This record gives sequence, structure tokens and C-alpha cells, in this order.
Amino acid sequence: MKPRLYHIILAVLTGWSVISCNSDDSEVTVIESTTLSNVEVKYFGLGSAPLIAENTDTLFFSIDLNNGVIFNADSLPAGTVKGNVTVDLTVESASQLEVLFTDKEGEPQTINYFESSNDSVYFGNDDVKVRIVSADGKVQRDYVVKLNVHEKKPDSLYWDVTNFAMLPTTLGSPAAQKTVEMGGRYYTLASDGRSATIAVTDNPADRRWSISQASLPSGSDVATLSSVDGILYITALHKLYLSADGGKTWRDTGASMDYIYGGYGATVLGNKKNADGSYSHVTYPATAEKPVAEDCPVKGASAPMTFTTQWSDKAMFAMLGGRKADGTLTGSMWAYDGSEWAAVSLQSLPPVEGAVMIPYYHVTHDIQYVASSSPVLLAFGGNYASGQLNDKVYMSVDQGVHWAEAPAYMQPGSNAPLLTGAQALVVNQTLYPEASRAVKPISSWECPYIYLFGGVSYDGFSPSIKRGYINYFTFFPIQ
Repeated sequence: MKPRLYHIILAVLTGWSVISCNSDDSEVTVIESTTLSNVEVKYFGLGSAPLIAENTDTLFFSIDLNNGVIFNADSLPAGTVKGNVTVDLTVESASQLEVLFTDKEGEPQTINYFESSNDSVYFGNDDVKVRIVSADGKVQRDYVVKLNVHEKKPDSLYWDVTNFAMLPTTLGSPAAQKTVEMGGRYYTLASDGRSATIAVTDNPADRRWSISQASLPSGSDVATLSSVDGILYITALHKLYLSADGGKTWRDTGASMDYIYGGYGATVLGNKKNADGSYSHVTYPATAEKPVAEDCPVKGASAPMTFTTQWSDKAMFAMLGGRKADGTLTGSMWAYDGSEWAAVSLQSLPPVEGAVMIPYYHVTHDIQYVASSSPVLLAFGGNYASGQLNDKVYMSVDQGVHWAEAPAYMQPGSNAPLLTGAQALVVNQTLYPEASRAVKPISSWECPYIYLFGGVSYDGFSPSIKRGYINYFTFFPIQ
């Protein structure tokens, strides 16, 4: 028969495992009943180590008491090389406090923290542990210390190395396409010059499209496809056509229009070229025609956006860049408030046509490496008057009034697409974690992906969909 003391010790050990859920790395010796607070680490931090990273002494560490893990939820920047740094430890009470690790030469080291708190700890082997023994010397516990470093730059704008998908069409060699959003669904019109298809999906991330034949009017300009108040519009031979069945069939509206800027509410905004070579702003349904200003684009502008600003109680329709009536380009944002057109950029892009403008986010980090995001406008792609493709990303933090080159980490990488005449759609996709040990774990979060459709590169028309995103949004949210 086992002695009574054996059963007492076994019961205490079993109770401890229920409370602490120790990992395999933990090593606990229990002589009598105790509480977790007897071997609790109250605080863990690093000293200053500029050779590793800036502001390491402000880095915040979380202490997972249940699992015996100490970690920095806000990871250090990608490329950080872990090295020697002092540590700062606070415990409630302890008879022994040690830091165990393997040094750079591969030798095991143990620091008695009470005697040598200023000694450096080497983190390069990812095996740092904190060992604490209770004040009465009867309870011991090890904490695994994880110094996390981002594998990717979290604030960089990243593009998938391979195409996300090919354009949704049954045409063997499409030569033109236009993709628009309408009523929460996404429509891609593709043409090879003889036939056309229209594809629709609820979510481009699913790669599931319903494709139908499209009977386009003769001479249709695919690049003018626009969605306005639940109806698709296109121009063909100076006329405006509409489709009420999602692009399958089309009818003449009776209105004259050469280019569609987009929609303002239920009104189609566009222009027409007059016999004398000048251009007029026209609408459908028709309103009074107004001359197009010399500096206003007549074609080649970005897909439009409509948003409200702090400067007006009216919604503002906005587009970026394009080609003017005299053949030169503009890099300004032009806006319409329901009655007047005006250039609103005080600081513009270089003159460009065929560019993309999207609402997105800019990610920054404070001195504790805590990330935060703020809304911005991004502009990229397009071509200059010389025909050279734009290889810069521009950013505006004030809704297009001032534009400047985005930070270096958001500039195109070696695999970034250089295209003109493409369309970019920002679509949120729900991501799920593999697992979580949190008390109330996050079950999902949204990542805003950029889907780039078609466009023309130096090699010609691109019959593909490309996907981009800021790495930060793909990471499991900190909780």
C-alpha cells in the first residue's frame, strides 16, 4: 500500500496542473499546498539595447501566468537581430530568482538575478527562461521568455508573388476589361474586340464568378463602364447606354456622352466633345450643360470615390489625374459637390493618367512598438505623358488636398504590379486564427485586401487579378 503522504503530494500536483496548464518546459516541485502567487512574475522588461533595436527599454511584455510564458505581443521590427540585453524583473517574493539561457558560444548560462541583475542575457538562441522559487523554498516554476520579431515588415504594402487569379471570362484572349462594384457585388466586363462577357461575384476572394455573354453596343468603350444607383452604363460612338440586367443586354438612353466620370447619387456624370473640339459636362438624366475647364480631365481619370468632408455638408465626388482636352495630363484631384466642379488638390501627384485611387490605411508604431492604423487615400499605377509607367505609391492624409510619396516601406517591391488603366477594389476578408489560449479568444478579424483587375503593363494587357495588403492586417490581433 502507498503511504498517505504519497496521496497528499499527488493530489496537490494534480490540482496545480489544473490551475497552471504548464507547458512541457515548466518544472514544478510541490511539497505542500500553495498558491500561484507564490511564484508569480509581476513584471518583465528589457534594458536599453540600441544594437538590437531602438527603445527596447519601452517594450511591453505580457505575462501569461496560466501557461508560464512571458512575451512581447507587439513584435520588434522585421530584421531585428537578437543579442545581449539586460532584463528587468519584479516578483512578489522569492528565495531564488534565476535567468537561464544559452550564450552566443553555445554554453549554458545561469544568472542569479538577486546578485547580478545587471548581467546581459543572450536572446539569440530563443531559449531564455526565468526560474523562480517561492520564499519558503518549496515551490519552483519556470517561465519561458519569448522575444518576438516580425517575420515580415508589418507596415509594408505587400503584393502576392503570383497572380491571385485570372480575369473571370470565357474569352481566350481578352484585350480589355473594366471591373466595378454595384450593390455589394462585383462585375467584370471583358472583351476581345468581337465578343464580350460579364462576370459577377459576391466576393472576389472566393474566386467563384457567374459568367454570361454580354451583347455590347457596337463601338462600346469598355473603359467607360460605370455603375450608378444599381444600373450599369457604358458609352459607344458618342452615345450613352444602360443595362438593367447586370450587363447582359443594353439599350440606348438617348443621351450624348463620350466619357463617364462616374455617378453622383442617381445621376451619371460625364462629358461630350463638341464640334469645335471643346468639351462640356453633361449628365443623365440631363441637366444644364457646362463647359469643361481647361485643367479638368476629359478621360483617363481614376475610378471615382464619393465621401463627405469636414469642409462641406454635401457629399463630394472625387477623381484623380487624367488627360485634359489639350492632350496634356493632370495630377490633381477634381471634385464635384452636386453643382460645381473644382480642382481641390493644393499639392498634386505628377501628371498621370490611368492611375488607381483607393481608401486604405497607413500603419505606424509608437516607441513601444504598438501598431495603430489611420485612414488615408492611396494612389498608384498609371502612366506619364512619356508612356513610362508610374512606379511610386502616393498618399494623402487629408482626403486628396495634399499628396506626397508614401513612406519607403509602402513603395512597390520587386514583385509589385506596374500597370495603367487597372481598377482596384478594397474588399474585407474574414481571417481566422489557428488557435488561441486567451480567456475570451478572438474568433475572427477583418483584413482589407486590395484586388487589382486588368490594366496594361510594359508587356501589354494583363488578363489577371493581383492582390495586395498591408502585412499588419493579416496578423492575429493583440488582445
